Amino acid sequence: MGRKADDANVYWSKSGRVGPQAKVIASTQSPDAEQVFWVDAPSSDPAVLDGGRKALSLTWQVLKKTGRLLFKFRRFLLSIPVLMVALRLAAEGMQTLPQTVYFGAAGVDEAENLIISSYHVSREFAVYIPLGLTCFCLAMMFVSKKVVYPWVISIMTLLIPVAVMFANSFS
Repeated sequence: MGRKADDANVYWSKSGRVGPQAKVIASTQSPDAEQVFWVDAPSSDPAVLDGGRKALSLTWQVLKKTGRLLFKFRRFLLSIPVLMVALRLAAEGMQTLPQTVYFGAAGVDEAENLIISSYHVSREFAVYIPLGLTCFCLAMMFVSKKVVYPWVISIMTLLIPVAVMFANSFS
């Protein structure tokens, strides 16, 4: 049926070395005669385990290097979507805003009279000032130690062109 190899866990069959398998011995009619049945067991072959360890080690090294690379370029990677949205809002503002943009302000004086005043600015001023403010916040992100705070502020500055377009959509 099979002969036992030098190792305690490796058996030989007619086809060659089988590897670690569980050997089940069943008695036949006489107690001297044995019949060997081969049952597959999970592999504990050192070559197979070393290959798995090497694969896991390689995967872990690739993940660590990718994480380091993303951390190194995090400022650049965080600024790309903000800059793209800011440029898109500026282009949309140049197309949709009128030549003169009105900023209204309402207030109450000492006699409790309602005062409504409006400021007139050019379309370019209304588009380029929020874009410049966003770019300034991104520049502060590149020079500061903390990355997230200026990045969040630059995202908040994207609300300015939206508010300007919304306010001038009713005039």
